[in-house]
Amino acid sequence: MLAGRSGVTFTEDEYEDAWQYVPHADQRIPLPIPELLDLIDALDKTPSVHTTPEFPFVLAAGQRRAFTANVIFRDTTWRKLDAGGALRISPHDAERLGLADGAAARITTRRGTARATFLVSTLMTGWPASRCSQACSLR
Repeated sequence: MLAGRSGVTFTEDEYEDAWQYVPHADQRIPLPIPELLDLIDALDKTPSVHTTPEFPFVLAAGQRRAFTANVIFRDTTWRKLDAGGALRISPHDAERLGLADGAAARITTRRGTARATFLVSTLMTGWPASRCSQACSLR
């Protein structure tokens, strides 16, 4: 292993033999996992614990957008859309807070505070708080 770049061979299989590893007589892979079905059914009935009166919004982190790949290698001038990296907010929440496209606001989480520019977007409408990462407030 140390002498070459090829790694270690731990098995040899032929492509045509792959289906013999599927442990079902019909050679189909069942998508429903019985142990998880009740948990999945309960998702829409489970109350969100990600927000509080102090932090009524959820900050969705790690969102993939057009023109965000390879930012390690490039500066932001190559981004064709949203060069400033605005945070998206639902139209409902933007109206409630008096925010318009391009408006700036302070974001406060339990970990800190920052200023950001906002983009009003229907992509954020109905985003379930239970799927997000960190509660925040906007001031």
